[in-house]
Amino acid sequence: HAQLTPCHSLPLNLTWQNLTASLLEGPGQPITATVGQDVVLPCHLSPRRDARSLDIRWMRDDLSETVHHYRNGEDLYREQMGEYAGRTELARDGLSAGSLDLRITGLRPSDDGQYVCTVKDVDAYDEATVELELSENQFHVIAPPFKASMTNKLTLLSQILWGLF
Repeated sequence: HAQLTPCHSLPLNLTWQNLTASLLEGPGQPITATVGQDVVLPCHLSPRRDARSLDIRWMRDDLSETVHHYRNGEDLYREQMGEYAGRTELARDGLSAGSLDLRITGLRPSDDGQYVCTVKDVDAYDEATVELELSENQFHVIAPPFKASMTNKLTLLSQILWGLF
């Protein structure tokens, strides 16, 4: 009679098109910007692949609240923290190449800190941390000498006219 030989099968993993074959990468160093400026927080899939169908969420690491959420080709603003309303944008032109960059406009001192870029699909999840370091605006408005001297002359003139000298 026929003898059965054990058949060992190895799982075949064909997930190249799934997120499980990609890793999320941040910049690896802090991003520096100045209060009042706009900034792009970089994050991408490696290897690069189309991210348009993924669930992408940027969050504040310390607050665990949503800064920006994108899913199924749409930006979902209902979940967004109020202080980021109207100030964030996912760089759509890079999504097809795996770029998940987030643009924040009109930086405020409270924007300083850690952000987490998260991505998920049906069977996988990954995240990367991006540190944003803000500095205060280093430019101070100084009145031009002409205005300062004109003000001094007017003050002196008014004092003379009023007999204060």
